[in-house]
Amino acid sequence: MWYEQSLDFTCSPASLMMAMATLDDAIRPERKLELRLWREATTVFMTSGHGGCGPYGLALAAARRGFGAQVYVSDEGVHLGDSVRSEEKKEVMRLVQEDMREELLTLGVEITLGTLTDR
Repeated sequence: MWYEQSLDFTCSPASLMMAMATLDDAIRPERKLELRLWREATTVFMTSGHGGCGPYGLALAAARRGFGAQVYVSDEGVHLGDSVRSEEKKEVMRLVQEDMREELLTLGVEITLGTLTDR
């Protein structure tokens, strides 16, 4: 299943849609879903421009829809944190990421610190 992202900042949601559509024929990739996934998975706090999707947000969006997910992160720090300069914004991002991580653990999603080659 191929879906071309419709916006320059929705590459992750487009990829997730293609994966979900491959696993479930009832999933029809379309722009509303693309944007819904982007909103759910975005962790970046910005006053201008568009936020980015982190690993916890993408896994959470998949898990909420009944798809199995595993998260591999090589760093426990704030993902995409270097995309903002303000410490206040970084703190908002940290809290959003922490909340997503906690929800993933509640849903039973495995989170592994390390790389795929470490396994």
